[in-house]
Amino acid sequence: MKYKMIFVVVLMSSAFLFAMESDLPNLNQPRYLIFTSGQPTSAGYHMLQQMGIMTVINVLPEQECNPGERTMVIANNMVYFSNPFDPNNINRESVIRFSKLIKNVEKPVLVHCSTGNHVGGLWFAYRVLIEKAPVVIAMNEGRQIGMKPEMEHAVQEWLANGSM
Repeated sequence: MKYKMIFVVVLMSSAFLFAMESDLPNLNQPRYLIFTSGQPTSAGYHMLQQMGIMTVINVLPEQECNPGERTMVIANNMVYFSNPFDPNNINRESVIRFSKLIKNVEKPVLVHCSTGNHVGGLWFAYRVLIEKAPVVIAMNEGRQIGMKPEMEHAVQEWLANGSM
């Protein structure tokens, strides 16, 4: 089992280094066995499957989702979940649901949105609300994932208004 895990890590690292930006935009690895990105292309889903990704979590609001995504994920032998994170309607339930997904899904897992902005905002909220990480550390992680200033402001305002 130990050697199998080492092989998976080496394989994922190799695939990570060679992933084409256009097929897996803004690909990051904020934690062991957790990857984040913008919207993968159909070739990107194949690359994810080759990397050993078992689960894909889409955090885009439903109206922004690619309608054929679930089919592409399943066609590449991965499991698909949707956990919408809308900066105009941030709620504690979506952060808690994300926490449960991250904890319970088969890994390695990819969490994505269109650019990394929604993922970065949700990651920031998750780290502060669920994992009780210091705001500065969670903010830096969210920015590295792709959180933009507007999302940063929305999540900070939500936290300041008593979401904790």
